[in-house]
Amino acid sequence: MVNCILAVFGNVIGPLYRVLVLKPKLETSFAIYSLNLGLADFLIGVFLYIIAGANLTFSGRYGIEDESWRHSAACTFAGVLATISSEASALFVLCIMIDRIFIIRFPFSEFKTNTCIARLVSILVWFVSLLLALTPLFGHDYFDGYYSSSRICISLSLSVLRKPGWEYSMIIFVGANFVFFIGILLGQFIIFADVVRMGKEVNSHHKTQNNREIYLAKNLIAVAVTDIFCWIPIGVIGFLTFMGIDVTSKVYAWVIVVVLPINSALNPIIYTFSAMLRRRQRNVTIY
Repeated sequence: MVNCILAVFGNVIGPLYRVLVLKPKLETSFAIYSLNLGLADFLIGVFLYIIAGANLTFSGRYGIEDESWRHSAACTFAGVLATISSEASALFVLCIMIDRIFIIRFPFSEFKTNTCIARLVSILVWFVSLLLALTPLFGHDYFDGYYSSSRICISLSLSVLRKPGWEYSMIIFVGANFVFFIGILLGQFIIFADVVRMGKEVNSHHKTQNNREIYLAKNLIAVAVTDIFCWIPIGVIGFLTFMGIDVTSKVYAWVIVVVLPINSALNPIIYTFSAMLRRRQRNVTIY
């Protein structure tokens, strides 16, 4: 429940803070990607509220309502939201990583203030995520009961039981995200090396600009680390089930409801509240 509250309200406060307080800084690629990341993380919070609502509604009689719940429009909608959120969040973290590498290495280029590319990339990310989530609804027999195969409405197959579309879900949730986070991990090493270099080369003329880039880079590394550690259990369990090693339903539910949303709950804390603290410290220093 704590994850649910943080994922929803944290990712509402974050965009509002950036729009109302940091409005002059919105016209940067980093701000655009950050806002979209907040929206993607917000969706997983909505998913958790739907699952929590179903849990309260069917408490004590779920055995009777199991079939109707799993085949309901609400369950399908929740599954679509979770898939969109998962893929969009991973892709936007990767986009921010690439953006930071480019900005740190070319701090005086026009790329930083050229938001056209960032907007186009963001639209593409949402389109791809939406396409991946809606494809199972197109009516092909291969996807029959895709989102109704689990009581928590996520098709991620963490069981040796081969459910409808299990190869598709393994490719999306395990394969694709593994590739994304390998890219994020490599980006972390590049950014870390650049931050160390900038710390050594900083001078009074470029000190403010470099300090800001170092601060953003550190935040990004924190976000990437939490994302990677949240997906390690999913990747490991997915690999084990693919090899035929069974995982209990309790572990499955724990991974989906607890582990998966952690990064969505932590991202607004790392980005927004650290920005608030830094802004307050700067104001104290000025006065």
